Amino acid sequence: MAFGRSKWLAANAGPPPQDSRPQQACARRIGARLGEKASFDFQDVPVAAVAAHFEQQTGENFILDPSARKDGSLDPATRVTGSASDEPLGAALARLLLPAKLTLSIRDELVVFTPAVEDDDRVPVPDDQAREHGGG
Repeated sequence: MAFGRSKWLAANAGPPPQDSRPQQACARRIGARLGEKASFDFQDVPVAAVAAHFEQQTGENFILDPSARKDGSLDPATRVTGSASDEPLGAALARLLLPAKLTLSIRDELVVFTPAVEDDDRVPVPDDQAREHGGG
């Protein structure tokens, strides 16, 4: 049996594809939502319940990173404690998740809770907030 070149096995070595216009619009909408003021008080609550709470409150999709759940690096029962009063939601959520070594990102039209990278102690802030504080 001989194996020839196949167009199905070719790899594209170029830059990764950019998000479509609808995906970009969705990311902007979610980023704006994360910049809105929010208040909450969670005392020893599973991170899965936090995601469900904000999904219901904002109408956006909040999920726990499926691959991290599958590989065991993110347990939906991980408990978090924290509060915020009239603070930008994204920054307040990042602060809430940090002690559990979790972070959040906007990916594929979702807000994804995922394990923080070990050597990355930055707290993600939506772009509009970064500009307000002299970043970006």
